[in-house]
Amino acid sequence: MTTIQIIDPTSSPTLREWPSALYLHIPFCPTHCHYCDFAVTVGTTSLIEQYVQYLLQEIELTPSQGQPLASVYFGGGTPSLLTPQQLERILLALDHHFHIAKTAEITLEANPGTLNKRTLTTFQHLGINRISLGVQTFDETMLKRLGRNHTVQDTYEAVDAIRRAGFTNLSLDLMFGLPEQTLANWQTSLTSALALAPEHISAYDLILEPTTPFGRAFQSGCAPLPTEEATITMYLDLI
Repeated sequence: MTTIQIIDPTSSPTLREWPSALYLHIPFCPTHCHYCDFAVTVGTTSLIEQYVQYLLQEIELTPSQGQPLASVYFGGGTPSLLTPQQLERILLALDHHFHIAKTAEITLEANPGTLNKRTLTTFQHLGINRISLGVQTFDETMLKRLGRNHTVQDTYEAVDAIRRAGFTNLSLDLMFGLPEQTLANWQTSLTSALALAPEHISAYDLILEPTTPFGRAFQSGCAPLPTEEATITMYLDLI
């Protein structure tokens, strides 16, 4: 027997029931990766300031009971394209409207090639304490095939800048199941990533979204994509 619970729409949730984590989507990118089906826009950096203004309005219009936010995540897109001043305005609005807990984890997604020590130091002073770096692979040829606009050297320089700026919470994004990716290639990426001693690794199996260049060019289960068995092995190696 199914029980249906009737919720009074006029009632307000208790403070404990209010969300304590917030995701902010920054949809701007310098290029559009060949696998990406996210809501992003390319070549429109002139619209960033207008977007920030609308985002600030959205924050003010969002219901709040002053709940302390334990987690704030700037995703995208490429949030590191925002200036420190724009990020500061957003964070001040969040703290004013919701209140950000002193112990909150504040994450900024970033791509190699968009960071330097000076900017990172400013980000840290704003309260950002975690960087999620879109590495994807440590293979130069594969980076180009993915449509990424950074090099392997850019990754190493970004990690060095992140550490020199004082960040002690670093996450690296990796992808597997990629076209022409071998098990040896994947193991090299894993070894390279672990050598950088990140606090966290996010790894993603390629999904062929139909509206992307990869989705149009490749068919699941067919070369040059790895076989399902090979992809499973990659996942188990990751674990």
